[in-house]
Amino acid sequence: MMKVAIPVFIVVCVSVAVAIRANNQIEASESAAVAEAAEEERRASFRPEAPGPNAAVLRKGDDNHFWADTNINGTRVRFMVDTGASMVALTRNDARRIGVDLDELDYQYEVRTAGGGTRGAFVLLDEIRVGNVEVEDVEALVLESDLQQSLLGMSFMGKLHSYEVRSSSMIIRE
Repeated sequence: MMKVAIPVFIVVCVSVAVAIRANNQIEASESAAVAEAAEEERRASFRPEAPGPNAAVLRKGDDNHFWADTNINGTRVRFMVDTGASMVALTRNDARRIGVDLDELDYQYEVRTAGGGTRGAFVLLDEIRVGNVEVEDVEALVLESDLQQSLLGMSFMGKLHSYEVRSSSMIIRE
């Protein structure tokens, strides 16, 4: 009898251990899903307004870049902040969305990007608004190449009164 009881006992113990481990993995998976949903809600509900007039707060994304949800000509355009870019750079799609006639553009300017050389067409944006910050007459280039993301460069950032980085946020002031 003892020869049968010991293997049965071992099988039962292993089965219980496997069941506990599976339950822990399910709970961890559910916790990760809840945390991911909470983070998505935080991102979706974030507003770029900052305390005080003419200021806005930009959040650092999971990719460690700062992102700005702007309003140009009544259209929302999402920019990656790039202080290494001398000018605001627009994708052709974002330029079209804000009302730029792509057929009228003259891609006469040589542009060097991290992805290599391309050409750009000059446009003057009446204003770019980020929360409570509004900057007028912003020089920009529409890039001829397939830029993945519009870039908020120094032709915007340089017109600000100030900007500062504090860990995962950037405060911009007009």
